[in-house]
Amino acid sequence: MKPPQGHDPDLWTIDAHCDTWYMREFLRGPGLPQELQGVDPDTFFRVTLPRLKEGRVRCVFVNVGDIGLLTSSAVIDGLYRSAGETGSGITICRNAAEVTAAVRSGNLAVVMACESSFLFLGHPGLMRNWHRLGVRVMNITHGEGLEDLGWFATTALAKERVLQPGTAPALQVTPSRDGYMDLPEREQLWKKETGLTDTGRALLSEIILLGIVCDLSHANDATFREALLLGEETGKAKFCCTHSNCASLCRHTRNLTDEMMASLAEQGGVMGLCFFGEFIDADKPTPDRFVEHVLHALDVMGPDHVGIGSDYDGVPPGAFMAVPHPGRMEDLWVALSDAGIPAPTLRKIAHDNFLKLL
Repeated sequence: MKPPQGHDPDLWTIDAHCDTWYMREFLRGPGLPQELQGVDPDTFFRVTLPRLKEGRVRCVFVNVGDIGLLTSSAVIDGLYRSAGETGSGITICRNAAEVTAAVRSGNLAVVMACESSFLFLGHPGLMRNWHRLGVRVMNITHGEGLEDLGWFATTALAKERVLQPGTAPALQVTPSRDGYMDLPEREQLWKKETGLTDTGRALLSEIILLGIVCDLSHANDATFREALLLGEETGKAKFCCTHSNCASLCRHTRNLTDEMMASLAEQGGVMGLCFFGEFIDADKPTPDRFVEHVLHALDVMGPDHVGIGSDYDGVPPGAFMAVPHPGRMEDLWVALSDAGIPAPTLRKIAHDNFLKLL
């Protein structure tokens, strides 16, 4: 595809959510959910280092932990071993300056993130250790709630046998909903939800104290609001939603309402727009429909609060993605430029907005 006139040939991307490294480790273990049993790694994974380079995806927020402490340890160890190999082209980064230096050197900048704080099992000391290892982004939850620990807890317990059944320390009370819901119904239901547990509040306070970016993708609506309120009270919190879209365009409960998007922007947060088809349109997701999500997010939040969080290799096999793989990222910037987004705003969406959170 020929770049449009005025297109920035040096435009590079931060992908704020990528599951590739975690899933490669996770698929080695037993107890896989049915939809992942028998998955062929050669066809499942969309992300490769050559594709990242081809699409100028120069920085990736890598999911290194979810519900399993041992799996997370293995992923982090693997990343450090890879980065330590001569000529690997990978640099593990802990702040914006290190990301910028890695990009300038031609390396892939990796920022480690955890998609749930459940793996710390209620222990702030474990969170502090993961921060020492370099984790700089943490979800408060991956949707698990105290009312229904379900697969999240039982899998962690089966693999690691750290806690007795029924005692796992979820960080929110009401599990997050995962499906389509009309906005008026969602507005009524979130008021009946219960947000953070005592454990959740304690670990969120630790996240804020450590200067970690708190990712609110997957949090229930009550937890989302409660976390922002606590952040506002401290004045020190950094928030984002790394892979969510606009609920006014697609009524999936993983997407944010306009009110939630505005609240996130008011806290200085960034929303990473997600390529996963279910979050783009309930009936017929298309790349053009994804562009509409970006334009709507810019209208609601402003140009300083919108980014990209692909969710590559964290979705079901064969799922629609607005950009099929990272080697095609140029297609997105061409489409957004054709939609009238000016070059300075494209740079903010591509990398500046998430970079400033680090």
